[in-house]
Amino acid sequence: MTARRLLTAVRDDVLADGDDGFVPYLGVAATAIAVSAGDFTLAASLIGFTDRAFRDLGQVPDPDDAQELDAARSTAIGRLGADDYATALAVGAEWGSAQALERI
Repeated sequence: MTARRLLTAVRDDVLADGDDGFVPYLGVAATAIAVSAGDFTLAASLIGFTDRAFRDLGQVPDPDDAQELDAARSTAIGRLGADDYATALAVGAEWGSAQALERI
């Protein structure tokens, strides 16, 4: 099973179960897939969504997820430039869970 198919299956389970506490982790995984696919605008938007999702739950990413997000952030900034990154980040920060997770 590919990473994208696995993530889609997990997303469907999380949404069906209403497990909001897992949503930010779906964002981390989706961000990694977007970077891997070379879609840096989507990655930046997913970072914005994921950052907000953690904040909304009063959580912070665990250390390995924080490293993953930092690496994705650095890559996206390097590929998009600071201004385009900031724009995409702000767009993603406005996404609701369904809006962000439909992009998986």
